[in-house]
Amino acid sequence: FVTEWVYREPTEEEVEKMEDMLKQIQNTKVTHLSKQCNVDDFEWETINNYVKALEDGLKAAVRAARKEEGIEVIGQEELEEEKEEENEDSSDDSTDDVDDESDNGDEL
Repeated sequence: FVTEWVYREPTEEEVEKMEDMLKQIQNTKVTHLSKQCNVDDFEWETINNYVKALEDGLKAAVRAARKEEGIEVIGQEELEEEKEEENEDSSDDSTDDVDDESDNGDEL
């Protein structure tokens, strides 16, 4: 559900759901990930890295949604650049087809 509002502002209800998810993840870290069970070291590290990334992502999303200071929107410039490139590509496509047809290998 988090990605549903990537291109728009989240509602208060959506922010509260993210906060609930964050609390659940933090509780899981304390109750289930505080000591290693019968799991290989690599798997244990992978699990903990995943949970940490999920926790960090939710923290950042909640802070950004709450408009807290010092939040950098990551990827916004890249998104705008991709849109510009798509627009440029779509306007160039019609001329590419004509050029490709005129160059049908007669130069060999």
